[in-house]
Amino acid sequence: MNNIDLHTDILIEELKNSDSFKKYEYCKEEIEKDPELKKKLNEFRMKNYKLQNSSEQIDLYDISDKITDEYARMRDNPIVAGFLENELALCKTIQHINNRLIEVLDLLLLDVVDKI
Repeated sequence: MNNIDLHTDILIEELKNSDSFKKYEYCKEEIEKDPELKKKLNEFRMKNYKLQNSSEQIDLYDISDKITDEYARMRDNPIVAGFLENELALCKTIQHINNRLIEVLDLLLLDVVDKI
């Protein structure tokens, strides 16, 4: 195993040991017990994902309000709210890690370009 794999495994373990991941896993297990709730939650997540990644010219506020209204009762469920909150925290942590990597790689690439 090389150093990158070793440190990647360590990073993965640290993420799995984080409070956000543990809470996410707990909520996920609870949601798995209710197939209808899981279905509705996945529908909400898919609509939200499509909204955030749409390239169409749309009124984000209007559509966001509709999705929020449509799923407001579901979000009142503490398990669903905990799942979404901790899923977002994990995504932000992974984005932060990716951004740090990209920043360093960009700096390294600039150093190489400057020397050519």
